Amino acid sequence: MALRRDALAASAHIVTWVERICRELSGLQSHAGGHQEDRDSHSPLPNLQPAASDPPPQTHLVCTVGSLQPHPDASNVIAGRVRLTLDVRSDDDAVRRSALDRIRRASEALCDARGVSCTLMQVHEADAVSMDPGVREVLSEAAKRAVQATRGADGESESLAPIVVPTLTSGAGHDAMALAPVFPSAMLFVRDREGVSHSPLEHVEGKDVAVGARALFETLVWHAATVGDDEPVVSS
Repeated sequence: MALRRDALAASAHIVTWVERICRELSGLQSHAGGHQEDRDSHSPLPNLQPAASDPPPQTHLVCTVGSLQPHPDASNVIAGRVRLTLDVRSDDDAVRRSALDRIRRASEALCDARGVSCTLMQVHEADAVSMDPGVREVLSEAAKRAVQATRGADGESESLAPIVVPTLTSGAGHDAMALAPVFPSAMLFVRDREGVSHSPLEHVEGKDVAVGARALFETLVWHAATVGDDEPVVSS
């Protein structure tokens, strides 16, 4: 999770709604050198990007093509079929639905113009989930104290700028997304170099891990002292 340089930790306000569709474009497979008819199943793809962009102001929308599989996947053959996945995420249900509607309409129009057939299939859908305000507040305050303790251990001045634990929208679900409908849940982020995830380049400084661990520990202590056995709480 990418955070500002001075923000060692952050809490999540909402986990985005995600919908994943599988799209298959079918054109005319032929040799690259001898075929004149433009029914390449790849051809509509470049023009589909605008349909997934330009969300309303102050909204969160991310569209990702994570898998692209041409068939027969040969260097000298025009692909007769292309299968791809499109992952659409937003913290606003209406924004997500609007984006998907634009993508569907654009797909149909572009494929029709190119003489290419298009099949769309929804393969996954999950609701956006809000984190529990009470648990988030406890995590945030614990994170502030953990950052302050780190400053003291490093010999930094107490007169530094006030400690801020920002509230973020998580574009990834994590375990809390599945557990939140059942248990009061929250998420705590620590800084990651450039926000890179699911990559060998992912890296977190040891000091930041210590801040997160301390904040989580304090939250668990609070839970043990104040929440009954019949009211479990989950943080991730």
